[in-house]
Amino acid sequence: MVFFGKKKDEESPDIRYQEARDELQNMVDDSGSNQEKFDKLIAAMDKARLAEYASYIAHPFRLLFMNFLIGLARGLGGTIGLALVLTIAGMILKNIITMNLPGISEWLAQLLSMVNSFE
Repeated sequence: MVFFGKKKDEESPDIRYQEARDELQNMVDDSGSNQEKFDKLIAAMDKARLAEYASYIAHPFRLLFMNFLIGLARGLGGTIGLALVLTIAGMILKNIITMNLPGISEWLAQLLSMVNSFE
């Protein structure tokens, strides 16, 4: 079971659906015994992962829990990423201010003093 994303070697659901659909179409076109048709149908259902979807329908709270975990991971990742980007940007701005570049340093110093006054 994969909690946070899909495996690298896993195909997308659209590709699996198309393959399953093609196999079902071939099953209808082919003339063979019922057992062969049944085997092809089972293989197509396995590729489409119908058992996994049926599991989620049978246990809706599992689906809610999985979506909660995914949302929690996305929110945490976004928060950590934003904190890193803002920290790096702040360090770069402080370095620019200490360089004493005419115009830019004064403007950034005023900006930082305004931000600090809101605290």
